[in-house]
Amino acid sequence: PLDVFACHGIGGTFGMILTSLFQNTEYGAGVDGAFYGNGIELGKCLLVLVCVVGYFIVATIILLAVTNLFISVRATPEEEEEGLDFSKHFENQYNDEA
Repeated sequence: PLDVFACHGIGGTFGMILTSLFQNTEYGAGVDGAFYGNGIELGKCLLVLVCVVGYFIVATIILLAVTNLFISVRATPEEEEEGLDFSKHFENQYNDEA
């Protein structure tokens, strides 16, 4: 239930790439996209995407390292065996009764 990357990460990436392909000044965009003769726009968006992903990776590593100084970010073997959905959120993802 907490698959944030699938929603925001993948959705945002595809949205950014598709916007750089299809944007058109005729419909209010500031510049034309790659399909309208401005291929450099796709290159700019891909460069920004690489920078954002790099920043995200570095910031995540730093935040996890700082957090790990105070509390463990690793699940215990018992929690892994029980299932993290239940041990962290007190609910099961799937109905095992069926």
